[in-house]
Amino acid sequence: MKENSDILRLRVLLAFLNDDEPCTVMSIARTLKEEHYTISRVISSLEKEGLINRKAPRRPELIRAALTYHLQLKRYHF
Repeated sequence: MKENSDILRLRVLLAFLNDDEPCTVMSIARTLKEEHYTISRVISSLEKEGLINRKAPRRPELIRAALTYHLQLKRYHF
């Protein structure tokens, strides 16, 4: 189950890099074909890790510098 949640977290992060649509919980949910409450929970967890900025609650933003740092750390754990 942990592996599935990690994959969903990665898919949500990648959705922020897609410039085709504005990044809202609903647009990400539609793109990933997931429930909006699932996406909201994932975004909340990413915010706690410092990867997402939710100053505007309806328009979360990816913090690219934090993402780069996080991905570099992950490489050392694999």
